Amino acid sequence: MPLRGFAASDAHLWSWFCSQTGWPHGRCTPSEKGQSMSFPSGHAANSALVYLTIAALASDVEPGRSARIYIMAVAMTLTILIGLSRLYLCVHWPSDVAAGWALGAGWALAWRLAAARYLWSTS
Repeated sequence: MPLRGFAASDAHLWSWFCSQTGWPHGRCTPSEKGQSMSFPSGHAANSALVYLTIAALASDVEPGRSARIYIMAVAMTLTILIGLSRLYLCVHWPSDVAAGWALGAGWALAWRLAAARYLWSTS
């Protein structure tokens, strides 16, 4: 099965990450927590989806450049911290969180492009 190989490579990635960062590798792995397989991470996906979409749409109506940067920085910080919390709690593999972030960021980008197209057509 291709997924079995993917899970093995994710375990190697996790082991490498722990050795490079000093993260306590023996602490736990997501499979030891008894959780069901969840790909992508719903928490990471939803945080990226909500916070990045709100920030992207809010930055369209905010005229100040520094305010737009601040809005996006807060949204990205929240998204990253929520994703990292999933790793810290050992409920997801890094690939689960990365896929959740990608899904949520893709959704935010789609809404940002749709809003820009709408604003372009009405002006």
